[in-house]
Amino acid sequence: MNLTYKITPNSILKAISKVSGFTVNELVTEGHSHSLAQWRHLGIYLARESGMTYVEAGKVFNRHFATALYSHKKVKGLLNDPDIAGALDNIKSFLNK
Repeated sequence: MNLTYKITPNSILKAISKVSGFTVNELVTEGHSHSLAQWRHLGIYLARESGMTYVEAGKVFNRHFATALYSHKKVKGLLNDPDIAGALDNIKSFLNK
């Protein structure tokens, strides 16, 4: 049997916070730090992959839907990168707990 867990905006934020070391507040603030942006990109990608619209995924991280569109495409193009794949696996393991 394969159990499916509902992924919520809050669970995505908490999982990224645990893996990245940044607080949820840091992830949703207006800052444009490169290191924070990378984690936001991953979070938006996961939000989209879990069925959220670009608008909904952007709202999770307090970003415009165009940023969500860019983030999703960027991460999708980097899925073969071992660092990106590893980070996504770590985040997914927290989401499935």
